[in-house]
Amino acid sequence: TTGRTLPNLFEDVPEDEGPARSTEKWKERYDILGAVFQEWDVYWVNFDPTQKEDSVAGSISDGLSDIYRDLMEGLRWVDKGYPVAAIWTWNVNFSHWSRHALDILCALHHRVGKDPSGPP
Repeated sequence: TTGRTLPNLFEDVPEDEGPARSTEKWKERYDILGAVFQEWDVYWVNFDPTQKEDSVAGSISDGLSDIYRDLMEGLRWVDKGYPVAAIWTWNVNFSHWSRHALDILCALHHRVGKDPSGPP
């Protein structure tokens, strides 16, 4: 389900009340996680596993940084006193962050199965 069918829940929210997205903070998280996962960071995935297609590279650090940003956006709405806007935001972003979560879990499952000691 996408947010396209949801009513506009932001009608009563002043423009300057929206949570800010920081590219710099995202990059900080991405760099830290990249250093943690090192060569474990890159994995391969098909965008649509029901179709035969070439694999594309994914990044654990990129995915976790995106998940954090998407979920924090909703939490910032909660902090500002707009819990319904938070739920709407999480619903709209669900197809993005949930796909990252599934792909990362799958990649880590296989990595840990091959090397239980973890990233270098």
